[in-house]
Amino acid sequence: MYLPRTLLAASLLCIAASAPAAPLHYLTLINRAHAPATSVEVAASETDAFHALALAGPIAGGGGQATVALRGTGCRVNLRITFKDGRRILYSNTDVCRGDRLLISALPAR
Repeated sequence: MYLPRTLLAASLLCIAASAPAAPLHYLTLINRAHAPATSVEVAASETDAFHALALAGPIAGGGGQATVALRGTGCRVNLRITFKDGRRILYSNTDVCRGDRLLISALPAR
């Protein structure tokens, strides 16, 4: 009769002692550039350890949007965005805890 209570207590203790999951942040990217953005990479701020984020497809230029999930990067990140024409732009030290949107500016003319 006391065995189920003991197992329940032990299970709850194990759950409470487990490490908390890394915070998850969602960031909406709004592409104001003319060229479609084909890839987005993220790295914790002040590092060069970039990894690609999953996109459903290119983010259309002229206002296309995509929401990406960021886990385990901390609040400040570097975002590297590559466009269909091969150009790249880097947004350094972006605070994803204070804001949930990033406006991708139009690229300068070549």
